[in-house]
Amino acid sequence: MTKVAAHVEGLSSLAMKMHEHLQELIEHSGEQGRSSEHVVRAILRSVLPKRFSIGTGVVVSSHGRRSKQTDIVIYDDFYNAAPSLIGDVGIFPIECVYAAIEVKSTLDTEKIKLSAEAIGALRVMKDEKYYRVPVTKINTETGAIETKYEIIQSKVAPRTYLFAFDADYVNIATMINALSEASSTFGAFFHGVIILSKGWFVKQRAYLDPPKFKISEHDGARHFSREMLSGVNDFEMYPAAMEKYLGIGESLRKWEE
Repeated sequence: MTKVAAHVEGLSSLAMKMHEHLQELIEHSGEQGRSSEHVVRAILRSVLPKRFSIGTGVVVSSHGRRSKQTDIVIYDDFYNAAPSLIGDVGIFPIECVYAAIEVKSTLDTEKIKLSAEAIGALRVMKDEKYYRVPVTKINTETGAIETKYEIIQSKVAPRTYLFAFDADYVNIATMINALSEASSTFGAFFHGVIILSKGWFVKQRAYLDPPKFKISEHDGARHFSREMLSGVNDFEMYPAAMEKYLGIGESLRKWEE
């Protein structure tokens, strides 16, 4: 095992112990949930490059859609910024979101349905993403290279994950059946599902109906880390076309001397 793999395994073990400790200390279910999210964020900050920011809150589109409260949002804070952010709680334009993670202490079928509903609502917004991108062209008259900005539409959905510390399922096949049904019902896609205590990792295969999955019953933390890193690193990011949110276009008039 490499040093990096050993580091991820160590983080996994430490996170599990911290989660169990906090669950014993905290009696209020809402606070228990928030403590679970804080543990997952600590793991993410240890493995994600600095260019990825981590928050929690609501994802919105310029068409007026909004997600449910999202446990963890991995977002771009370089080209874009959340217009409303208090601490790490914010409102995130869909254009700046790399990934969303649902966090559960103990996963069961009802929680899978709730997570799938939230993920499905987020994926609908993929058709409402607009970026300002530089387009370089050669002026055919002068030969000069000119760069202009154009608004383009992107239909790439954020990566969506489900992170659970434990699960009520006796075997992984039963959990996959619940994931498959929830995915079909709510239009969700699970780029990765991890059950930390069991070492399970499940990844939905693309473009298949009914849904099918790749699975691993061991080394869940390492699989999750690899899929998370490749998922967000392969995601192209540009400045959002904020005029779509602000409700203005080319409305400035020229000053005529």
